[in-house]
Parts: sequence; C-alpha cells; structure tokens
Amino acid sequence: TTLFRSDVDGIALIPPIYGWLERGSGCVAAMDDTGVDVYGADGESLMYSVPGAGLEAALAGDFVAVYEDGRTRLYDLEGKIAFDSESRVDFAAGLDGQVIASDGGWGESCAWLMNPDGSAASGRFQRILPLASGRYAWLTMQGIEYYSADLDRVQTSWNYESLRYGLMDAAGNALTPAEYLEIRTLGEHRLLMVSEEGVYLADLDGGVIRSWLNPQTEAATGEAGGGSTG
Repeated sequence: TTLFRSDVDGIALIPPIYGWLERGSGCVAAMDDTGVDVYGADGESLMYSVPGAGLEAALAGDFVAVYEDGRTRLYDLEGKIAFDSESRVDFAAGLDGQVIASDGGWGESCAWLMNPDGSAASGRFQRILPLASGRYAWLTMQGIEYYSADLDRVQTSWNYESLRYGLMDAAGNALTPAEYLEIRTLGEHRLLMVSEEGVYLADLDGGVIRSWLNPQTEAATGEAGGGSTG
C-alpha cells in the first residue's frame, strides 16, 4: 500500500512497503512487520515511528492507537503517549480534539469522552455519537442477562426496541433525557430529533424550535402539527 500525489501521476509520497495504510484528519499511519510509521497529513514527512513486531494500529481523529499484546497506547501528532492502558481500548473520532473511548462490548456502559491530553471528559455511557461542536448523542438500551452454556459465561440479550438517544455536552452533562429514536444534525446550529410523539427541530441545547406531532399526540395534547413550541 502506498500514497500518491493527486496532482502528479506516478509520484509516490510514501514508499510501497506497507501492508496497511490509513489517512486521518491530521496524519497518515502506515504499518509493516517492523512497526508503525506516522506521516504528516500531506504524506511528505515522517513524524515518528513506533517500532515493534506484531503491532496493530487504528486512527481516531488526530490520534493513532497502537495495540501490542492486549496493551493500548494512544499517540498524539507529536508522538507523545496521551493514554496508556494494560487492556484493550478502542477509539473513535470525537469533536473539538476529543476522542470517544470504549473498553467493553456492545451495549455495556463502557464508552466515555476523552480530552486531547488523555484525561476523561465525561462519565461512562452505553454509546456516544458525535453531533456538532460540543454536542454528542448518548444512548440507553435495556437488556436481560442470561447464562450461555455454549460460552460458559453470562451474556446479555439486548432489547433493540428500547434503544433511545439523548443529547449531552462535551463534559457528559445531559441536555435532554434519552427519549428519542433518532438525533441528527441539520447544518451547524440545528438538530433533528425524532420521538414516538413526533419530529422536532431543535437548537444545540435541545430546545424545540418547531414540532411536527403525530395525530395521536396532537389529539392528546391539543397542539397542531407544525406549530412552534419554543
């Protein structure tokens, strides 16, 4: 795998010696049998290397996660270790330099927001999704534990119909309850929030600007669909 300049055919910026290469927002990470090399976003300069055989690597925003024998190290763009754990931690790009960290299985309360310096920015949630600057969706879902004879351990059967989303800030403070079927961004300063009662246009604090209620909710509340409620 290699990286070529888009404006000059046939000129390789990164030599074709790697078995894995991925480009992120602030760097390009490449891996071969000897370790991980991290290049600048333009691919023209080697910023740092993490030597070692049998490594795994993944990108999360401006960070590179390196895995070795169950251990996790998260490197910033300068090659400094921002986070170090003796167990497996997975990462996803957050917002405003943050990353979303997770050290458990699907549905478990194992996800938290991490600051650029590796410190925890929030408590733990079942799942976290980035929305807009300083805003994330958090998830709740109910499950029932049972013993699996095949796996010889306790498993959780998750009720996907119970899945609901709430809105929170970059410190993990809830701005709305987890009562929505879906939350998505509309431009830079608006959110679309869908519940069983209707659809809402909201600001980034979850304040409803306009609502479109379903007929059952209209009848129960006496509100006309499409009316402004905030």
